[in-house]
Formats: sequence, structure tokens, C-alpha cells
Amino acid sequence: MTNKIKKIELKIRKAFNCTVSIESLSQEEAEELNYGINKYDSNTVKKLLPLLLIKNMQALAKGKHIWSSDGLVYFLDGCMLGRRPAGGTSKENSSYAYLLEIQKQTFSEFTSQQAEAILLWLEDIAYPAHKDHCLVDVESAIRFWKEKIVETK
Repeated sequence: MTNKIKKIELKIRKAFNCTVSIESLSQEEAEELNYGINKYDSNTVKKLLPLLLIKNMQALAKGKHIWSSDGLVYFLDGCMLGRRPAGGTSKENSSYAYLLEIQKQTFSEFTSQQAEAILLWLEDIAYPAHKDHCLVDVESAIRFWKEKIVETK
């Protein structure tokens, strides 16, 4: 593992006070959680998210790709700019507003240190890995976490 990957992992672990071994999360569990993490409350998300970030990062560092890792990018996209209905119906707009509120609530208790760790992962790991197929979502997520850092300082 490169020094860059190790530094990012340490930052994530420190920000989330994560001492759990990454081996405690199987590849199959990681794939399921990448798309299912949005079903959990904020405290559970704070426990699972560092493991998912690290698991996805380590897989990419080994030249592997967790097929559902884009789901984690979509989850971290608190702005949801890629899912905003363009000139949508009032039902689509209210659905979007509802989802946006859920995202804000989920991330409301995250600290600036946690936001910085997530932003680092998004910029250094997710952006290069996902820019070809979900660029708007990665950029939107980066924007959200930059704003979260300012908001929580």
C-alpha cells in the first residue's frame, strides 16, 4: 500500500475514532453497504462509513474495483446536484427536497475533522475512480463536503 493510501486511511480512522479491523467487513458486505448505508441512522453511518471508505480505497489500490463503490459516492453527495429534477413536476421537486433533507439530517452531526477525511477520500480516491461515469455526483459530493467543513469550523 502506498504512503498516500496509508495517510488517507489514518486520517479517516482518526476522524471517526475507528479501531475496527477492515477485515471485519467482507467484500460482499461492503458491496451491499455501499448501496444500503443510506438506510441507517447517523450514528450507525458514522461506524460503517470509515470501514467502507477504507475498504473501497484498499480495493482500488490493489487494482480491484468494488462494483458498488459508486453507491458510496451517491450517498456522500449531500447536494444531490446530479439528481435534481430539471424543470420537474411538483411531485418530483418535493421528492427531491425530501431526499435532500434526509441527507442533511444524516450528515448534520459530522465534525469538520470527519468532513475533511471524507473530502480527502472523495478528491484523491473517488474522483479519479469515478469521474468517467458519475462526474456530476463526485463533484457535487466534493462541493457538499467543502461546504460542510466551513459550516462546522
